[in-house]
Amino acid sequence: MNILSAILELLQHNNKKGRSTMTTTEQNTQQNNGRKFDVFKYAYGQIYRGFLESGKSDKFVITNIHVREWKGILSYFKKKEYIVDFKLGDTVETACDLGIEGLNEENIPYPKYAEGVKKNLEKELAEKEALEADVKPKKRSRKAA
Repeated sequence: MNILSAILELLQHNNKKGRSTMTTTEQNTQQNNGRKFDVFKYAYGQIYRGFLESGKSDKFVITNIHVREWKGILSYFKKKEYIVDFKLGDTVETACDLGIEGLNEENIPYPKYAEGVKKNLEKELAEKEALEADVKPKKRSRKAA
């Protein structure tokens, strides 16, 4: 049994008994260095990041272990027309995949958060490019033998 299957089985087992590691309110307001964790912003930020990474494609897939927990949030995003549609992976191998269709860039619910996601992504790409430039092997000149 792989790790993902074990995690899913444990979550299903806890849900059947009515247990959860945190209530929804606790998840939405969990303290993180004095800031409240907002699962709605986090989910939207992950979707927006996937949108940017895809080159602003109409359809894209993100991978996150929490996507199954976001089903209600995703339905809300669809209802509010932040996204056109979504599809959760339907096999063990795709359980962490979330397919998004049509992110509405004119209707962003958390513009400051989205701007932060965009800046962080740009910073990460710049750092990656700088690292790749340093790691590239230098061409050796061939000397005549």
